[in-house]
Amino acid sequence: MASLSTQVDVSKLNLDLKNYRATPQSTEEDAVKVMIAISPDRFWALAQSILEDGYLHTENIITIDSGKKVNKLIVKEGNRRIAILKMAHGHFKLNKFLIPDDVRKQFESVTAKWKKENLLIPCSCYKATDFEIVDKIVNLAHGKGEKASRDKWTSVATARHNRAVNKASEPALDLLEKYLVSGKNITTHQKELWVGDYPLTVLQDAIGRMYARFELKSTVELAAKYPAVKYRTQLEAILNGIGAKSIGFSEVRSENPELCDSYSIPRLPSAVSPTTGSAAGVSTAGAAATSGTATTGTVTGAVTGTTGTSPTTTVSAGVSTSSTSKAFALNDPKSVAKILRRLQPTTLVWAY
Repeated sequence: MASLSTQVDVSKLNLDLKNYRATPQSTEEDAVKVMIAISPDRFWALAQSILEDGYLHTENIITIDSGKKVNKLIVKEGNRRIAILKMAHGHFKLNKFLIPDDVRKQFESVTAKWKKENLLIPCSCYKATDFEIVDKIVNLAHGKGEKASRDKWTSVATARHNRAVNKASEPALDLLEKYLVSGKNITTHQKELWVGDYPLTVLQDAIGRMYARFELKSTVELAAKYPAVKYRTQLEAILNGIGAKSIGFSEVRSENPELCDSYSIPRLPSAVSPTTGSAAGVSTAGAAATSGTATTGTVTGAVTGTTGTSPTTTVSAGVSTSSTSKAFALNDPKSVAKILRRLQPTTLVWAY
């Protein structure tokens, strides 16, 4: 459906508190703080551009009405630009934000003429029922590289969009968002930054390799159960390390030691126990033994000190089978020679 293109007073434009770049925010001021924390260089570069040259009407701001009884225009594309304009027009108190000194001076030097020339902003306004087309526009609008241009979505924003719009499972994002709320080893600055800019692909790879160590069946279950999981402290140390970029793909994919080993997360009980003569859970009890250790190979005609029959044990790949065969006297050299000739050594391969 066609949008309505019109000039809108800055004061009538509302920042998107559910911007995919971050978790839902309570106020516009909070939304601005998160935008700054996620990408301060880009934010202040854009601010300087607007304050020096005014708002250039090269692209319309994309808005959608809230669809509520008290209707509002929600900015879906152009939140950083509108945030900066609102700061310049005095809708936010500058002392609420950490602003570089040179940029602060520019804000404080804004003239009445500048405010008048940058009060009405060209917008493409859509109805609430046009959500799908607006979402498509926003999704395609983040490919430029210049600092003062629109900022490309981070992996967090992309995952958040995928979860919200495509109803896709994003366990790494779910875990991250819960950690930002419940984590015991995270600072306020880290929360503001990581809510929108975090190495989510590294975390996704990590939990795919770790979840079994927590005695869980999937990454989805790990995200769902956190923070009530075993080894919570170790998990949070890994989450923090990934965010601080001291843990990357090389550490996550290391086999010696594995990431969980480095953080003292125990291995699961092994099914292999060569020291007790078992492999892959199959008993080798009854195998012929010398000095208390399992004999490798195939042994037929097991030696006994009496006549009659005795069990014959065959050991192959850690599996034991038993049958019966004729016994021979120990003091008969010919009999012993026969036994030795029939011994057929093979290599025992433990099923690790």
